Amino acid sequence: MNSENILHVFLRNKEGLFAQPFVIRKTPEQIASVIVRTQEVPEVRFVDVFDMPYIVVQGGFVHKTMNQKFLQEELLPVLIPMQREEVEPVEIEPLTLTKEEWKN
Repeated sequence: MNSENILHVFLRNKEGLFAQPFVIRKTPEQIASVIVRTQEVPEVRFVDVFDMPYIVVQGGFVHKTMNQKFLQEELLPVLIPMQREEVEPVEIEPLTLTKEEWKN
């Protein structure tokens, strides 16, 4: 699996502590589903393999993103219907990668 196609997801609680991160595929459906299913979490960070923030979500809404084109053209068309409960979120599929997969 290409490491450019994955994101680490960090959930921050009310005390400011992060839970153990998990890894997802970098698809609009996976990202939107995490956002919708974690809307009660104070902060969710999607971070790339270089530890650069890709998307920061606060209270279920996108607060910051490094890729406005992805946000406008790919994520929002999927996220908004989920937030309006017009579409159900997909199942979140955390990935387990081997050391070799992390290198690619």
